[in-house]
Amino acid sequence: MKEKLHLNQLSNETTYHLQESLYKEYKSYICDSAIFYLNKNIELAQQINDSYKLNESIIKLSYLLSSSGMYMEAIDVLKMVNKSSLSKEQLMNYFIAYDHVYGELGYYTQNHKIGTHYTLRSKMYKDSIYQIASPDSEIYLSMEETRLRDEGKLQEALAINDKRLSQVTINSPEYAALMYYRALIFREQKEQDNYIRCLSLSSIADIRSAIKDHASLWMLAQALLDRGDLERAYQYMNFSWTESKFYNARLRAWQSADALSLIDDTYQLMLRQRNSELKIYILNLLAELN
Repeated sequence: MKEKLHLNQLSNETTYHLQESLYKEYKSYICDSAIFYLNKNIELAQQINDSYKLNESIIKLSYLLSSSGMYMEAIDVLKMVNKSSLSKEQLMNYFIAYDHVYGELGYYTQNHKIGTHYTLRSKMYKDSIYQIASPDSEIYLSMEETRLRDEGKLQEALAINDKRLSQVTINSPEYAALMYYRALIFREQKEQDNYIRCLSLSSIADIRSAIKDHASLWMLAQALLDRGDLERAYQYMNFSWTESKFYNARLRAWQSADALSLIDDTYQLMLRQRNSELKIYILNLLAELN
């Protein structure tokens, strides 16, 4: 696709779709590259005065920015959108982007009062999505699953997850995401074995799909640490940290940092204890031989 972009006399339409395809390939692989190609499409849409393409690229850029932890940038980008010119599909994606950024802000902020404000704004945009989305659409089912899980209606949430899983291919990126959300339901049910199983399947699907932007593996590492499986927790967290740095999104790095530090400290302590035990064993052995 990159080679095709360098061919002479490409039409604006062809250039736009090539850059769109490159964004899709990079969005879960290298964050900076995905942002680069969306910005190229925003520039192109402005040059040819195509409001549809401009709005489409801006909305996608905002969602990617908020997924990567760049919340204020995501909101600033959305302010560029001319809401009155949006198609029905774009309007829904516009509401989804706003819901996502405010939902993330509400979840990760350390200030409870401000977090409540962000969560209410997120709910406002969810209400707008409900008014537009078809009850059988993926976004509607996703929102219903989350709502039911948050309300403690876990069996109903699980039933929706079953329906969504039946529509995707095993080990696809969609499967990885759905198994992650399934794990969250089992976590609420205190079913630790199922929680770990779903995180494992999600992690495997992420890795097979070359997805660097994932949460499943570092959550799995934390769960294994709680079970005392320190060596695997250490290996998984180190791998997850390396993947996050490769993807280059501040959110994943920030999420992983505390867990990595805790696991690393615990792992190093375990190694020191083992070395001490080994020294004592060797000394005892030498004493017996003498």
